[in-house]
Amino acid sequence: MKKIFLSLALLSFLTPFCFADQYVPEFNKMKVMRCEVVETVFENDKEKAVNSYHRTYRLDDEYKNIYLEKDFINGLYSYDDDKIIYNEQTMTDFSIISSHIEIDRKEMKITISSRIEYDNPDFGVQESVGVGECKYLQ
Repeated sequence: MKKIFLSLALLSFLTPFCFADQYVPEFNKMKVMRCEVVETVFENDKEKAVNSYHRTYRLDDEYKNIYLEKDFINGLYSYDDDKIIYNEQTMTDFSIISSHIEIDRKEMKITISSRIEYDNPDFGVQESVGVGECKYLQ
């Protein structure tokens, strides 16, 4: 029992040193890109709604990471000088939204295609397409 206690104490003491070399993003050194998006939502191939919103990205070209505001984007498919492609999934209390996002860095355009599945089958499944313009803020 004493050996187990000493082992656990040693482990808890050494754990912070194991993670001390982890990457910490330096947001102040990253490019900031803001994309203005107009999204059209379709249900049964009929236009249901049109929404406008913006997304602010932080681009870490050195490590090829992208952040939405300061939240790391995990579903990164491709990151290069021409294009950034990633997938994201957002869950709410009522729906799951699966999106495919492409940012064309040469043309400074964004394209977002999404599928919205609701918990309540009365709402059905909706699709949306968003397009927009991007610009660097920093």
